[in-house]
Amino acid sequence: MVDRTISQQLKKYLSIFPVVSVFGARQTGKTTLAKSMLADLDLSSGGVYLNMADERDLARVKDPTTFLEYYRDQLVVIDEIRYHTELFPIIRLLIDRHNTPGRFLILGLSNPLISSKGYEELKRRTGFLTINPLDWLEVNTDASLATHWLKGGFSESLFAVDDESGFEWLREYIRNYMERDLPMLGLKANSQLIHNFMKMIAGCQGEIWNARIFGRALGITSPTVKRYLDHLENAFLVNVLKSFNPDAGKRLVKSPKVYVSDTGILHCLLGLNDVASLRQHDLFAMSWESYVIAQVQSVVTKKIELYYYCTHQGACADLVLVKNGIPAISLLISITNEPVIPKGFNISINDLKTDQNFIVCPNPQRYHLTSNIEIIGITDLLLMLKMESI
Repeated sequence: MVDRTISQQLKKYLSIFPVVSVFGARQTGKTTLAKSMLADLDLSSGGVYLNMADERDLARVKDPTTFLEYYRDQLVVIDEIRYHTELFPIIRLLIDRHNTPGRFLILGLSNPLISSKGYEELKRRTGFLTINPLDWLEVNTDASLATHWLKGGFSESLFAVDDESGFEWLREYIRNYMERDLPMLGLKANSQLIHNFMKMIAGCQGEIWNARIFGRALGITSPTVKRYLDHLENAFLVNVLKSFNPDAGKRLVKSPKVYVSDTGILHCLLGLNDVASLRQHDLFAMSWESYVIAQVQSVVTKKIELYYYCTHQGACADLVLVKNGIPAISLLISITNEPVIPKGFNISINDLKTDQNFIVCPNPQRYHLTSNIEIIGITDLLLMLKMESI
């Protein structure tokens, strides 16, 4: 079993908050993480795991107040809580009675922003964590960079016996999301339409977002496109990268960029089932950009916000890491290991005044290209971000 970085974060949160919520896409390892936590934590009386999609566990909490109060000195893990949202006010009541850390661990499929209204009062008592698919630092001793980039971070795809088996799993994963999970999360739309929407996003990967183009192609309004996109983002299927506005009087490109969050899903939607096909595809470079953004997102702390930067004067940074509202690192993402510095990247560095500036390539040695710009490989970049915890 892969040692997940989030395990240490979860232990810390359980020592601080009475309720911890772990959200993430299906098959990212939420249940495995929770069960390992139950086994590892030094609890005086053990703990209990409940799956609200299991009728047997639903029967156990027929009288939820009495049941949960019995376990008040133990960690109670509640999986698939969307099937029993009536538990939220009861958990809040029990926390009010005994406000001690590490009482409840709630697992969910969607971003808490679209959770039940009953969750609102519980939020201020809750620590939130997001679990991502396996990142490169977690699997780099078990898979090659090319394989992880091609197949993505879901273990069933990444560690499948061959490429075709991995992509067959991804095709079923996407279909189940479109037909079952998204409707359960409140997206009431034709599953084929949403599948076409995802394929369009894949084909326009990393471009400046224009809802009208999507609306015309799909025969829906721009507000409907925005609503669909919000659901896909909240379900962790896409990353929406906003434009950074430093309030510097520049004419900024303000629309976001949208990326399929896992490159395995991206390549499956594009029909790219092997490295050779990927290298020959028009979106080869954009696929690498999507991969780097997803990997950076997986290792930075909550203190860091991710943006891109682009002005009509020609400035361009693919990724800007911002801490406390101040740009800390500017990144240009290059598919070649011998990049040339575009003029726009130098302009963006001058605009943002970032002290650390990197061009991220697949496999180069780390070295200074100029006095304020370094070439860096994806592995060294992620290690640096993780170690510095910027």
